[in-house]
Amino acid sequence: MKTQTNIIKISLAAAILALLTLNPGSLRCEPQPAVPPEIQPQARQDQPSAGKIEDLDRREEKSKSFKELELLIKESLMFQYQRLDAIADLQDHLDQD
Repeated sequence: MKTQTNIIKISLAAAILALLTLNPGSLRCEPQPAVPPEIQPQARQDQPSAGKIEDLDRREEKSKSFKELELLIKESLMFQYQRLDAIADLQDHLDQD
């Protein structure tokens, strides 16, 4: 009985090890490309596309709207700080009297 469980355990371990070391690239019937893989992405990057131009326009719009929003927030904060300073000055004048 023990030998059967040991054989099952060994065969399962061998099957798992075989699956882990299996290289799926070697099983394909397709030939490997003759061009080194480093050259292919560069060729794809050199081709300008309309999508990239639209993407740049969209980024510029977002950047511009972000800067406008940032300016509005700064102005709002400055206005609030001025109000707080004015209130503090009024309290100082009331405390002095």
